Formats: sequence, C-alpha cells, structure tokens
Amino acid sequence: MEQPLKAGQIVRFKNYKKKELETEAYFLVLITEGKNNDCWLQVINGNKSFETGTAIVPLYLDDFEVVEVQAKEFIYQQVTIKEGLYNDLVSDYVHSVSDSEAYIKFTAVEGGFESNVTYTMGAVILNGKLFAQTLNFSKL
Repeated sequence: MEQPLKAGQIVRFKNYKKKELETEAYFLVLITEGKNNDCWLQVINGNKSFETGTAIVPLYLDDFEVVEVQAKEFIYQQVTIKEGLYNDLVSDYVHSVSDSEAYIKFTAVEGGFESNVTYTMGAVILNGKLFAQTLNFSKL
C-alpha cells in the first residue's frame, strides 16, 4: 500500500480537541528507508503531550491530516532550529520569526529537513531555521 503522506509535509491529529490555552502539536513527516517503509513523524512544536524533536511511528496514518501552518503559529512555542553560526541543533522558545505571514515549507537537506523561515530564540539570541534531523534506518 502506498503511503498517503509524503516526507516534508506538516500534519496534525484530525480529531484533536484543543482545550483553552493548550498548544496543538504539529508533526513533520519523515519517511524512513527501512524494510517496512514505515512512516515516522517528528514533533515540530512541543506541548504537554509531546516534546519538540520527538519522533513517533503512528499506528494509524488515518488519524492525521496534512495542514498548512503560518510561521507566526510557533512564536512563544518550543521548537528545534539549526542555529546559523555553528549549525548546532537547539531546542528553545521562539521570540520572533523573519516572516510571520509566510507558510512553513520544509526542504530536504543533508541530514534532514529545513524550513523556509528563520526563527530567533533563547536567552542568548540564536537565529536559525526549523530543522528535523533524519537517520538512515537501513544501516541500523
């Protein structure tokens, strides 16, 4: 059976019942190269149920829907970026974004997926694009 989702898409739970002041989790679709062609999702923004950067393998892909998310959705939320100076992966809370009205798109790059917008975060000012690291599961 062909995967209904494609690597680099942003998804969320279809029937999520958000409570007041609760953050909804968004996931980036990662497709592994394993024997079973499993679908892996990585949490983009942390909330009470999921920590940013956590990878999950959903039992039912029908529970998720593809969505478009504006960059401003992640202001004051915890995300993971690849900071621009040393290329370190950093998870912290976002203070601002380069283009708040832009829709987030992920592009495959060496070692993972990178977003099209730059976020500023942290006690020490850090700038970088959202980043989801991937592994080559076929070598495990």
